[in-house]
Amino acid sequence: MAKQRVLVVDDETTICRVLQRFLTKRGCDVTGAGSVEEAVGHLGKEPFACALVDIVLPGRSGLSLLAEIKERSSDTEVVMMTSHASVSTALEAIRNGAYDYLTKPFEELDEVWITLRRALTNRELRLRNGELAAETQLQNEQLLIGLKRQAALIEAGRAMASFDSFDELLDFFVGLVAEELDVERASLMLLDEDSEILRLVAARGIDGPSEDFNVMLGEGVAGKVALEGKPLLVRDAKSDPRIDREPRPDLSDSFVCAPISLTVPIKSRNRVLGVINATNRRSDAEFDEGDLDFLAGMTGQLAVAVERARQVDQLSRAYISLQNAQEQLLFSERNKAFSQIASGVAHDFNNTLSVIAGRTELAMLRLKQDDTDTGEVTMDLELIAKAAMQSAETIRRIQQFTRQEPKKDGRLVALDRVVRDAVDINRPKWESQAGRIRAPIEVTTALTPELSVLGDPNDLIQALSNLIFNAVEAMPDGGTIAIRSGREDGATWVEVTDSGVGMDATQIKRLFEPYFTTKEGGHGLGTSIVFGIVERNGGKILVQSELGRGTTMRLEFPNPDETGKKAPEKTCVAPEQRRVATILLIDDDRHVRETYRCYLELHGHKVQAFASGAAALECLTADGFDVVLTDLAMPGMSGLEFATQARAKSPKTPVIMVTGCVDPISAADREDAGIDRVLAKPCLNDGLLEAIDACVEDRETVTANAD
Repeated sequence: MAKQRVLVVDDETTICRVLQRFLTKRGCDVTGAGSVEEAVGHLGKEPFACALVDIVLPGRSGLSLLAEIKERSSDTEVVMMTSHASVSTALEAIRNGAYDYLTKPFEELDEVWITLRRALTNRELRLRNGELAAETQLQNEQLLIGLKRQAALIEAGRAMASFDSFDELLDFFVGLVAEELDVERASLMLLDEDSEILRLVAARGIDGPSEDFNVMLGEGVAGKVALEGKPLLVRDAKSDPRIDREPRPDLSDSFVCAPISLTVPIKSRNRVLGVINATNRRSDAEFDEGDLDFLAGMTGQLAVAVERARQVDQLSRAYISLQNAQEQLLFSERNKAFSQIASGVAHDFNNTLSVIAGRTELAMLRLKQDDTDTGEVTMDLELIAKAAMQSAETIRRIQQFTRQEPKKDGRLVALDRVVRDAVDINRPKWESQAGRIRAPIEVTTALTPELSVLGDPNDLIQALSNLIFNAVEAMPDGGTIAIRSGREDGATWVEVTDSGVGMDATQIKRLFEPYFTTKEGGHGLGTSIVFGIVERNGGKILVQSELGRGTTMRLEFPNPDETGKKAPEKTCVAPEQRRVATILLIDDDRHVRETYRCYLELHGHKVQAFASGAAALECLTADGFDVVLTDLAMPGMSGLEFATQARAKSPKTPVIMVTGCVDPISAADREDAGIDRVLAKPCLNDGLLEAIDACVEDRETVTANAD
């Protein structure tokens, strides 16, 4: 088998030469280059199997070379070499087709070899993909034959079959050979078909690293036996013409130079898998044909095990390749789902914005009346706040979906409150539907009071909202929606019943499949989202439906252990008890900045607000502010950059990061920038005030300890 051609491109001559020598010893045909231009000159020849390319090169960058290599030979795997400072560029290279990247300086050259071998293996898998199915089928057939032969194995074979580890099996086999033949040295070598190297995998009586005893196919006694596939019995290594007596310093004390040697190939289907070697018999007796036959019989059994292990390894690699392909498919489907989800999210947000806009208008109208009912205005404002927070939770759930975050612990939620919130927030849905079809839609509730479930309230509101939407859309001519709750048989339940068109058995069976829908123009995501929410909160869904007679969707949750499960009630600090803090506020959005400033000033704090980090830094002094409150994503200077410079300028001033970004701040970035707390927008609530109080208290404690 031809050597794998490898291109090494690095402007550091020492690194380039070291890699060339190292990879050459590993059986590669290595070409070196110190620049992009020199490397391009080598591309016109036979394609390279793999290229190791430094990102930072004189003149053109390694990224441009990556593009040219891929354009000329898409099968060539490219591994980028980069320093820690340009890891982000290496990741960009991977997105542009690079297989992987290595960070310089290398801890061990074996790391380079391991990565290169993975790249070469990946290339081979891709090139042989068309042959893999037939080859795998053939291997499976041979595996079945091998398994049938297990029943006829001798006692030694049955003992070997008891080992779970392939390495332990090989070690046991060599030990058995050494014992049965009464030899001081025995070794087992397997052939690496890619590199054509016989590698020592198990031995008795041979000291030193196994790599020192590896030989090329055709080299020495073992290499010749593997090449020819015929056993070799050597009685006198000094006079036997078949022995190569040229000096080998690295093998001066190996079995190859022993005066008596027995080497037998391990064969399967006329293919050599390796060899077994025995020498230095303790009794000084010569090996004979009987020993040869015994060892040949034993290697026949071992061949089954080796072939089986290799088949498992190949199947495993094929499975990994298939798994990667499936992941790519899922990724593609996930991206497709995002566009479909977007319309559903827009629908939900339009309904929420209807509540916010409508209740805001109602509150303004009521405030203009002489006999204003403050209770009604308060109710309008509460619904506006609920709708806004539900929208924020929807965004967070989308973020969690994209990052697949683990489920957080739930808390006790009043079920009747969840139902009423879902009904109030989604009232415009059925009222607009009723107006559009000019037919009444009546929604009734029959709720058992004081029922609680363990879960996330916004999740449950979202689930009930989707069920209400489905019920409304299932009644094109109007009808009734009845929402009930109760507790029985160890479960707390809530159900939504409509008098709509209903479903048949086939539709019910597929109801929770993503993208399955019975509605024209539907997305098929509503019920699958409900299923995910209910499952995430430890519940289940029961469906009863009949064509023309409506549908009942029942959500059941385990009865919570009421003791010790309630979240502790937060005791809000009264305004007169709060610490008055001098706050430096930075946010590039004028409306957000002014909203936060007014909110904080209404709670007694003194606020200086700025639209950029650069402007805020100019007025920041070591003792001028008690707390810094900054946005994350800002033009010019980001919140992280500002926090880093603010910490250097005023080390004792705590920094609170307020962000609405999708990507979270990593713990490392947070620590490097010296950020004390991170809050997610919107956070105009006691959480923000309590964070400010805690930061002020921490600052006072640090100052007191320093004094």
